[in-house]
Amino acid sequence: MAKKPANPILDNLDQFSSHGEALKRIALEKPFDDLAMQILESYNARGGEWDLPFAFFCSAASRGRALHEATVREITKTNPPASITLLRQLAETVAMTFYVADHPDYVSVLATLPSEKKPGEPNRKSMQTLVNYMDRHYTDQFAVVYADMCEMTHFGTSALWSSHSVKDDDGKVTFSWSSVPKWKTEKDALICCALLLELTQGMRGALIALGETLIRLAERSAETARG
Repeated sequence: MAKKPANPILDNLDQFSSHGEALKRIALEKPFDDLAMQILESYNARGGEWDLPFAFFCSAASRGRALHEATVREITKTNPPASITLLRQLAETVAMTFYVADHPDYVSVLATLPSEKKPGEPNRKSMQTLVNYMDRHYTDQFAVVYADMCEMTHFGTSALWSSHSVKDDDGKVTFSWSSVPKWKTEKDALICCALLLELTQGMRGALIALGETLIRLAERSAETARG
């Protein structure tokens, strides 16, 4: 993910000519499978073996696809709470994958349950630490967007008012509530579509970065074996 101007998602909603076109744009089939297979073929060709970073790569690709497909489904069903919760999980997966690409030994921390951690062993990074890492090294807006998603996911201000509507009819203000999930405005749906496209691009970038790390480790291991 390259550094980008502030709020590119909000500034780029005109990339969609309509709500229908936005839904078509996000409906990618197997969004990461081909890329993952290309990377794994290169890894195997260089003598790569099954190890924890390899296992993480495969799981990250699977998790990315699952979250992408689930987000598309919930956006299409006009379900804002589910859509934004899934988008946040995808954002966390992107952040974690980039971090592991830069620190492959961290997978051993993830592979150990916190309850089984021995004294002196490193702790898992908090998600906020990983979010801040993204802004320091890959983006300039990750923390802001992540905080907005948390407002809905953690039942903050956005979640509080998401099911309520206010109507002003010639000075007479009326309030309404519905238990049926729906977008308050079409713009909200487009923002989620734009964010999904952005995170999908980010996930592809994270997998490429991690793939390069795997291949570099495989080549180093092969050189060591040759003596």
